[in-house]
Amino acid sequence: MKLTINDIKLQIEAMFENGINIEQSDDSMLELEYQGFPYCIKLVEDEKTDDITASSNQRVLCQVIYKNDNGDAFEINDALEKLLTEKFELQQSDFQIGFHQALSIIWQFNDEALEEGLVKIFEHSKEILEKIKVQITELIQKLQSQQDEQGSQEQDTSEKSKPENLLSSIELFFKQQDWKYQMAEVDTGFLLKSGFGTKVYLDKDKDNYLPIHIRFDGKNYLTFYSPFAYNLHQVEKTYGVSTAKDSRVKNITSDVLIARQAKLALLNLKMSSSHKYGSMSYDRDDGEVRYEISMYAEEQTLLTNNQVKLGTFILREILESHHTRFIDGVLNDNTSIEEFSLQLFEISKPDSNKEMVEVLSSQGVDLEGLSYEQKERIAKKIAELSQDIINEESSSH
Repeated sequence: MKLTINDIKLQIEAMFENGINIEQSDDSMLELEYQGFPYCIKLVEDEKTDDITASSNQRVLCQVIYKNDNGDAFEINDALEKLLTEKFELQQSDFQIGFHQALSIIWQFNDEALEEGLVKIFEHSKEILEKIKVQITELIQKLQSQQDEQGSQEQDTSEKSKPENLLSSIELFFKQQDWKYQMAEVDTGFLLKSGFGTKVYLDKDKDNYLPIHIRFDGKNYLTFYSPFAYNLHQVEKTYGVSTAKDSRVKNITSDVLIARQAKLALLNLKMSSSHKYGSMSYDRDDGEVRYEISMYAEEQTLLTNNQVKLGTFILREILESHHTRFIDGVLNDNTSIEEFSLQLFEISKPDSNKEMVEVLSSQGVDLEGLSYEQKERIAKKIAELSQDIINEESSSH
């Protein structure tokens, strides 16, 4: 009996007890979304052959397109597509990598392996695409670094264009990129102020703009940071949402503040596991939450173009990736600590385990290296411990 597109649809629906929305375009194509990624499944029929050993001439094709947390595809232009096609092995054992216009993978199996094939697709597509995206990013950074080093070697050695110190090397790159900036007076070192447009991140005035400052302490540390990216103590309507029932309130209660601090810690744990560079800091006095990247540098250090580009790019990437989580989770006082932790780590069945107290107190947890069950226990334990703090604070007042 020949396989039909409706057979595939019924098989998928049987895999999801809670249901899944599937759109059928025609007699040979299904479209659906799972874990934020679009899936396009097509049933194709090859021309018949004289090969009597061939049991079927039907194949199932499934294209899965990568999208980030904001729902944006990883766009690839013609030049990048050509480069990636040369650097990557496109044909894998079970699927093929696609770089045309956007990052995707294409699975293929015959009708006899339908159930096994669908299980592979839904269990492994997200993990595979995220790994490929990381590899692409690392490759681009490596090539940019090589280009910068080569450009540095071929750079005009005239005194006019050659930077003399740390500040002049940064200023030279800003001028080459036609980026606007201004210098601020500081007692030691220097402070360069600039800013960039954003797609998702909104500042307190609801503008798609992210200020980025570059501060040298005059000794041996250079820091790229986003001043007051958020205000954890903010209660007025800002960042595109109202974080309090009454926007006229000027102070938040200690219970609310502790809950926000707990959710901020959860977000920091998530962020540090998905970004190799960058850290979050929080000022308890004024509520400032900032993201920063620090590196060792001396006054006579000459930064490469790639180092300056990387510092600004990573900050923008971090804020763009986590803005929605900050607004809907950390600053939204209607979202509980436990609810936020479950959403953040994509956990559906939390499990309590007292032994996780020791894990939470350890340093340098590699979240990406943990199993699903370990992530469950960590998120649940953070939520429980934070709730205990709130209860203790409430009983003391």
